[in-house]
Amino acid sequence: TRLHNKAPNADFYLIIGQRGNGKTVGVLSYFLQKYKDTKKRFCYIRRWDEDIKPYRAELLFTGYLGTLIEQLFGAGYHVTYWRHKYYLCNADNEKIDVIGYALSLSSVAHTKSVSYERVGYILYDEFIQMASERQLPDELSKFDNTLSTIIRGENKDVKIYLCANTVSKFSPYFVRFGIEINKVKQGDIITREFPIDEDDKTVLRVAFEYCAFNKEVSK
Repeated sequence: TRLHNKAPNADFYLIIGQRGNGKTVGVLSYFLQKYKDTKKRFCYIRRWDEDIKPYRAELLFTGYLGTLIEQLFGAGYHVTYWRHKYYLCNADNEKIDVIGYALSLSSVAHTKSVSYERVGYILYDEFIQMASERQLPDELSKFDNTLSTIIRGENKDVKIYLCANTVSKFSPYFVRFGIEINKVKQGDIITREFPIDEDDKTVLRVAFEYCAFNKEVSK
């Protein structure tokens, strides 16, 4: 909420902070509310195909988010995952609608022909690479290709979110968006604008939040 109030018209929102402080849950809660209000779907992106295998992907909308789904759509409503799609289902387990898609950067070359319809929001989760995690070659290019696969046709004015735990202060995304991470303090929110077209003065708006330290989460 603080980030949206600070930069309501940003194109990219980057959010980092300690593990378990609710970054991903907060963003997905926002997506669910927006789907209810506008029927705009989301795309959930991870680095590796292994991260969106059914046994992992189907856990995304459990716990707090499972409770929220019932509050938003009715008792017994839930979300199921099948073939890279998240479905809103009723209490009789009938699929009502696709509310989101899941894809990985590592397999973007195989998803260029997939149709992503009515997408208004994208979340790239865990964008900061773990120290023990193997590197994805040419990641920024794959990230760009993934966005171009999604943002086309009727998908316009898409808001893009990147979330990660503060496991490292190095990320190519910080460099790309001009974020000097060593100068950012916990609790800070900063914004950046990058010119896209000098003729019509179009700019790319980026907002970055380094979430404040939460003592309860730390415990």
